[in-house]
Amino acid sequence: MQIKFVHVFSICLLGVSLQAQIWPEAVSDRQFWDDQKLITVSVTDRNIKVEGPGLPRNGRSHQLPDGFRYLAFTEGAHYAMRRENGASGRSCVIFSSTDGKSWTPVGKIGGDITGFVPLGNGRFFAYVSLESLTDGKTGSHMALFRKNDKGDLIQDSLVPYPLSVPLCQFTGKRSPEGKPFFEIPGQWMVIQQTFFEPPVVLKDFICVFNRQTGWVLVFKREDGSLKRTVKVYSSIDEERIKKDGATLEVGLLCLQPTRDGDLLIAARIEDAVLHSRKLFPSSPDKLLPGQNPFDAEKAFIPEQRNSVKAWPDVLYWRLDPETGDLRPDSPQGLPAKIGSLEELKRFRFRMRADNTPSMHGTH
Repeated sequence: MQIKFVHVFSICLLGVSLQAQIWPEAVSDRQFWDDQKLITVSVTDRNIKVEGPGLPRNGRSHQLPDGFRYLAFTEGAHYAMRRENGASGRSCVIFSSTDGKSWTPVGKIGGDITGFVPLGNGRFFAYVSLESLTDGKTGSHMALFRKNDKGDLIQDSLVPYPLSVPLCQFTGKRSPEGKPFFEIPGQWMVIQQTFFEPPVVLKDFICVFNRQTGWVLVFKREDGSLKRTVKVYSSIDEERIKKDGATLEVGLLCLQPTRDGDLLIAARIEDAVLHSRKLFPSSPDKLLPGQNPFDAEKAFIPEQRNSVKAWPDVLYWRLDPETGDLRPDSPQGLPAKIGSLEELKRFRFRMRADNTPSMHGTH
């Protein structure tokens, strides 16, 4: 069954703005807990490693099949998806595996979804990045899907972003094929980055996060309903995003699940997020005549270095998703300060099987 997508205009405006901000050079390895066992999925070599009690000292590893994209470990199984092109267009097939070796298809959807997380009630939490899902009346980048009698995944309901107004707004225009055009207003454009990275899946919750606003949306893993919205930066509320969203620097550096179901967060301090791009503007105005904005990263480096020099501190937070309690943490082995721009861009940590964190590559 072909799902309905709508075009979102704002993505065309992101390129230069994103390049001026200090983004990680690579996404962190994805991690999940199966009781006392730790599952780590490498983003570089597509390796699925399971460590913990009853396993060899170095764990047990399996390679993700070609063309597969890992989704999550939940409900006692690995889940992955594969995009396919057919006569009716692109589709996504979801597979599951209990051992990481043999994969069984569990559902198919007509359309191009960025990612899914299976829920405890048999439904799927889905998200898209470039285009919005629609129910014909409104649009959203998140939705719940269910399986029909034919085994196809069909959209059940949209999941709105927790703003006082819809994130995706209908422009009143349609394509020649009848598709409605939705638009993310400029003041909310920063929120679209939320959907370019996979959520962090905890024991009982799914955490969807935005690196610039510091908002963490906590959804129940049982049914996909929104439990709460946690703001890592207390001053960045809806009004602040509407006013200053385009000038917010990247704040959340890395997020990983802990064995006890919490979320461990590494972040730059609030002043760096609020003031970095205002005091050290990295804007297209500094480009040379005729210089391509998408190839102009070097023009922004001096101001980015000044930002790191002014605010080198890294803060750590432990979020209890059940209560919303966000408390400071001081994990051993993780740095309290960033020494350079290059170090900031490479900042990644992951959990060990003993539930202690270490910087990526130091295992």
